[in-house]
Amino acid sequence: MQQAAQGLDRAAWMQAQLRAKDGGLTLTGADTHYAAVHLARSAKVLPYIIAHAEDYNMTPGDLSALPHIPFFDGMRYALQRLHDQSSDAELRWPDLQHLLSDENMNQHLISEGVYLKLRSEVLSMQKDDRQRARVLSAGGHHAGSWLAAFPVSLWTTARGRHYSLALNMRLGRPLPELLSNLGTPKFCGASGCAQQHDVFGFHPSMCRAGNRWGLWTVRHDAFQMSMTHAVRRAGRQAVTCSQGSGNWLGAAAVRRGAKSCAAIGPRKPGC
Repeated sequence: MQQAAQGLDRAAWMQAQLRAKDGGLTLTGADTHYAAVHLARSAKVLPYIIAHAEDYNMTPGDLSALPHIPFFDGMRYALQRLHDQSSDAELRWPDLQHLLSDENMNQHLISEGVYLKLRSEVLSMQKDDRQRARVLSAGGHHAGSWLAAFPVSLWTTARGRHYSLALNMRLGRPLPELLSNLGTPKFCGASGCAQQHDVFGFHPSMCRAGNRWGLWTVRHDAFQMSMTHAVRRAGRQAVTCSQGSGNWLGAAAVRRGAKSCAAIGPRKPGC
């Protein structure tokens, strides 16, 4: 059990190092960043060193030959590390001479292959297709924008525990609230469901009970209120609709056999 937890922690930490657009938290560790940063910054410093070669008791020609001095040996070590982290880098810059002669070389370009390989490793560490889908769904353009959102009003401020739960779900960590209590599993309390909760919180979003306790409606109303407030502050008119109306999709969205079917609209066959 401890080994499984350690494996889960490692997968979560590796995912956290990914960029937000790749499904991570942009908390890249120093070991992951080291090679790209060292090579890019050293390449930027090299022209200055060549221009002042005489102050180092060398000639510009000596430095252009990339001699075995600590400065270039450090770059060679970093390049070897980069080759381990990125297959693209090994093909594009097989040696230090190729790297320094590439006019388009920069830290962003060097790091791209590192992140691609890291993301591939994160996906391969997931235990099933559902967890892989979780990683993929966390990425994409603006998919991680909420991680850096600055709260500007009470409506857009998340509670600390809610934010922590969102981070755990993004990284595939077990949710403490859904763990078994003294060996007793947790079951869904929605009417007509009663399925056992999984520790990763997948069940509520797939629960066949539908709009459980109006949670979908609450989320919809909170977002609608925030948008309305922003539009009105900008000096425009905005009219809200379907706020607080429970199942605002109407009778067409009611599951067969649901108790609320008669209360929403005309009785249909099978209700």
